[in-house]
Amino acid sequence: MMRFLPVAMLGVVVACGGAQLPTGASGRPRQVCQDAPTSIAVKVQDQLGAPVGDAEVIATNTGSGKAYTTRTGGNGFAAGITDVELGNGMIDLTASAGQIKTKRPFTVQILCGECDCTIMPNNVTLTLEPQ
Repeated sequence: MMRFLPVAMLGVVVACGGAQLPTGASGRPRQVCQDAPTSIAVKVQDQLGAPVGDAEVIATNTGSGKAYTTRTGGNGFAAGITDVELGNGMIDLTASAGQIKTKRPFTVQILCGECDCTIMPNNVTLTLEPQ
């Protein structure tokens, strides 16, 4: 034998169930912004794939002209290239060490939203070649 809830009782059940939804648009939790820079991981290597220490890496925002220069450590990685220094847009990355340098820039894109930025791709390997 099936039992049915009275229509008035069904309305109470539905109304109470809605109270458990998280706050935010479309029932999704609200996004909490974190004020943390988004970094571009840059590795510099020679033609044989060996890391190049003390190479100069230059990141330039092609739209604004903002530029940031850093150097690689002994492991060939450059640190400190973030959206904070460069802003939103297309970023050209080049590197050089003595007489060897990148033949052309490697371009990444920084897309900034309401809370944070995304870098695509977020890791780059630059290969130095004799000029």
